[in-house]
Amino acid sequence: MASQPSDVVSSVSLRVCSFNMHGFNNGVAYLKELCSNNNIIFIQEHWLMSTLLFKFDSIHEDFAFIGCSAMDSKCEQGLISGRPYGGVGILYRKNGFMKISVAGYHSEGRVGR
Repeated sequence: MASQPSDVVSSVSLRVCSFNMHGFNNGVAYLKELCSNNNIIFIQEHWLMSTLLFKFDSIHEDFAFIGCSAMDSKCEQGLISGRPYGGVGILYRKNGFMKISVAGYHSEGRVGR
């Protein structure tokens, strides 16, 4: 019977989830909870303008955020009517992903056909 080498790396689980926030304020409490069980969280519908994306920096100290807004162009048009929409991002655990960069995103901050 062959023995395993002593330098074998133990298996590490990668936990990934997707979460539709239905607005940052509506989903922030549950998003904080998701951080305790996941390594990567794909976020949709945060409804924040680009100037407010810094709010994701205080979700969890072990996580970093990359994302974009869909509300900037809407707000530039003047008085906002209707409900907010869009905004996507990724929260990822800092200690497991040393090199992450944005490959690209749609300028409207939305995913569609």
